[in-house]
Amino acid sequence: MVRRIRHFVSLLEFEKPIVYVDEGYSSHIASERLAHLAREDKARAHKDGRIDSLAACEILSRYIAHHAKSTR
Repeated sequence: MVRRIRHFVSLLEFEKPIVYVDEGYSSHIASERLAHLAREDKARAHKDGRIDSLAACEILSRYIAHHAKSTR
């Protein structure tokens, strides 16, 4: 997977640094955050993109946490 990502990045015409963040288990963590919902509401959350939004928040949190450590 890393090879495919690096190949994709090499195709970009982007002049700024690219930061790689591990997104492993981010969807699982997002689903756990909605564990209190009824089954129908969980299905709706998957369908309407809330799970993806929460997963993106998790990935961004990881980036911020890593960036904060590296700039100290």
